[in-house]
Amino acid sequence: MQKRQRILELLPAINQINDEKLRDNVVAVWVKAWEASEWDDPSDCVFTVGFKSSECNLIQHTNCVIAGCVAMASAARDIMKVPVDMDLMLAGAAMHDICKLLEFSPLKDKDAKYSETGQNLPHGTIGVHLALSAGLPMNVVHMIATHTRVVAMRPKNIEGIILTYVDYGFADVMHLLHNKPLLLDIYGK
Repeated sequence: MQKRQRILELLPAINQINDEKLRDNVVAVWVKAWEASEWDDPSDCVFTVGFKSSECNLIQHTNCVIAGCVAMASAARDIMKVPVDMDLMLAGAAMHDICKLLEFSPLKDKDAKYSETGQNLPHGTIGVHLALSAGLPMNVVHMIATHTRVVAMRPKNIEGIILTYVDYGFADVMHLLHNKPLLLDIYGK
């Protein structure tokens, strides 16, 4: 199976991006990150170090975040008339943790450790680099950069705010289910 096809199989919501160039660039960046990674398949990559991919993998987390973002963005748009760019929402949600393919290295038993990249660069940095290199819009790059609290900058667009809260919400659900410290407790409310 071609890698492009595999990415679209793993992350089917990417097909909902109406802008063909944006959709193609999102897929191309996923393929590039996968090819540069040590992972046989993106679904083998862990959601985060400390979790086995059998507990929650990067693809499951990304699909949950995409679905949560679409639900929150749709509610905000439909109920409150908030102007949400759904292509931007989908692209940012699909790309937000792409860096994890390069931040983590596989270990046996579906576990992982921080790679040299993950040990030396803040979370999101590689995703920003990949997105910029592919010519993705600055709004998408900004969402990748600001979805994490390891950087001082906070989201400056509606879609980025939605992404950040949904991402942390799903992360904390997994932390709670696996008796790990909540990000709410680590970073504050």
